[in-house]
Order: sequence, then C-alpha cells, then structure tokens
Amino acid sequence: MSNTVLYQQAGNTFFIIDNRDESFDHRDKFSIKSLSKRYNVDGVILLQNSIKANYKMVFFNNDGSRAGMCGNGIASLARYIYDNIQECKNINMETDSGILKLEISTTNVTLKIPLNSIKDLNLDIKIEEDTVHHINTGVPHAIIYKDVSNIKKEGAKIRYNHFFAPEGCNVDFVKINDNGITIRTYERGVEDETKACGTGALASALITHKKFALAMPILVKTESGETLEVNLDDKYITLTGSPKKYVLPQTS
Repeated sequence: MSNTVLYQQAGNTFFIIDNRDESFDHRDKFSIKSLSKRYNVDGVILLQNSIKANYKMVFFNNDGSRAGMCGNGIASLARYIYDNIQECKNINMETDSGILKLEISTTNVTLKIPLNSIKDLNLDIKIEEDTVHHINTGVPHAIIYKDVSNIKKEGAKIRYNHFFAPEGCNVDFVKINDNGITIRTYERGVEDETKACGTGALASALITHKKFALAMPILVKTESGETLEVNLDDKYITLTGSPKKYVLPQTS
C-alpha cells in the first residue's frame, strides 16, 4: 500500500491512505479494523477523487464502521494534502455529510461548516436523571453538563438509549470554564472515550453558546490537553486546530 501516513490533531490520530487510484477496497471492513489495531489510530481516512469538489474524504471509525465526517480527521487530511500534494490555502472537500470548506495556513487548519447544514437540534431531553441536548454537526452528538468518573459506562448509557436509535450518537460531557469549555467524549465506533473529537467540540460549543450565551469564539479544551477554537458568523461555524504529521514512538 503506497503513500500512507499518520496525522494527528488534538490527540486524535488517523491513518491516511491516498486512494485516488482506488487500489484500496473501502468495502474491506476487516482491513480497516486491522490497520486501526496495528497502528492504534482513532480512524482510517481515504483520500479519493471527487467530481463535486477538489477532493473526497471517506472516513472509517476504528471498528471499521463508516462515519459521515470527522472534524479532526478532515483537518488532518487537509494538512496531509498541503504537505504532500499541493500547498493550497483553500480546499473544498466532499464528505458523506456534504461538501465542506477548509482554510489552510502554515500552522493551522480551519474547517467551515455551513450553519444551514447543522441539524437535529433538540434541547432539554430528559433521559433518566440526565438533561441531554442533541445536535448533528456532521455526526450526531448528545451534550451533557456534568462530571463523570466512568466515561465508558455513562457514555454507553446515552449512546445506546432508544431516543437516539437506530444510529446512536457520540456523547460529550461538558464543563464551562472562565475562558471556554472542557469536554470529554465517548465516541461511537470506538465505544470508549477518545482524547478529542472535532465534531464534538463544535457541537458542545454551539450548544453552550445557545444555552448559556457564552460568547464566541469558544476555546474547547480536550482530554488530550490540546485546545481547539470554535467560532461563529452569519453563515458558518468554524473549527480551528493545528494538525500535524504523527511519527510512531520508537519501541526498544
């Protein structure tokens, strides 16, 4: 398999395959799972040709399931394109969640999602003792404002609740700080906590802005310790981070 590499943003690591020649069979779920396990990544990304945009991203969770989009993943893919294919400052990327715009500098990548593509907003859903807010920012998310010690247990309880059937959702546990928010995310397809989630950062910031009038831009501190910035204007909600090539640690 030629032209493959690892990239990372905010602690999320992705195995990227330049599949514009379509030599990799994206229907091969076993190979996706094997790659994810071998390299211990959060997802596998295929870069493909598009007749609708500059490029196409096909994203897989590390269990082999296909997802509509991944915020940190698409930013990592944009950085991969900038580093290895062309130093373009703007990219239109086709995804299963629509065509998205990315702006690239030497250090940062900003993902721009049209506000009219944000859907399924439901506030103040009661699930047992929890008040949950739901929104789809390319991937469905449930937002809860509370501290939890067992993310896997508490996240799974919401992720598999009948309210979100049949596709389920990611679950973000949010705490509001003086200068932004801190999030911890249970991610479907991983079925456990991940170090960060780009679409979760977008969802959590947008819900916090709506519910608590927290001013944009909002800094989102992830479990990795890295911070993403979410901003808003009349047309777009944006996510800015600093993706980079990831080198596997040397083992003795």
